[in-house]
Amino acid sequence: VNSVNKGEGKSKHHKQKQKKKMELPPIQICLTKCDLVSQAHLARRVVQVRQDFSDALRRQPSSLPIMLVSAKAGLGFNNLR
Repeated sequence: VNSVNKGEGKSKHHKQKQKKKMELPPIQICLTKCDLVSQAHLARRVVQVRQDFSDALRRQPSSLPIMLVSAKAGLGFNNLR
């Protein structure tokens, strides 16, 4: 009985260790020069970038916040500091 319990304990510990490895640090994506493209193009680009990063980083697209920045319009810089 003890050997079975020890085996279960190792399995549980192993699963916890794997879960820790899977946790990724938070990131934020910043798209600059947003004033140089139309809003429709910018919206398509946001969807494309979110999907590309999601695929590359193995994250859900909803967990990838995208910051839009425009120096000309002065948008987004306060959120980057």
